[in-house]
Amino acid sequence: MKGSLVAILLLSACATDVATRVLPREDGTISAISVARAEDVAATANVEKANRYCEERDGQAIFIDEETEYQGILTKRGEAASRIIKKIPGIDGELTSDEDYRVTTRFKCLPSE
Repeated sequence: MKGSLVAILLLSACATDVATRVLPREDGTISAISVARAEDVAATANVEKANRYCEERDGQAIFIDEETEYQGILTKRGEAASRIIKKIPGIDGELTSDEDYRVTTRFKCLPSE
């Protein structure tokens, strides 16, 4: 029971509602674009959305490339420091946001075999 509770807590902590846009391109590729607090969350959302998008069209997602853009106020090194700083009593305010990373994943849908 204790292990189940830990698993549930971990899953709920990781569960985020990331909005992902899918944009068909003129060259026949498709882009999935997500914005999130963490790069891996946005990248995972793109892969899941691309797979669903292609499955709905009786196809399979083939990934071409991925581009990550950090658009937060901190440098990558500063992000780790901000977590420590926010633990100091009297320090208020968010140094990170739910829009720190913008990840664009380009893919194609190929027919399923």
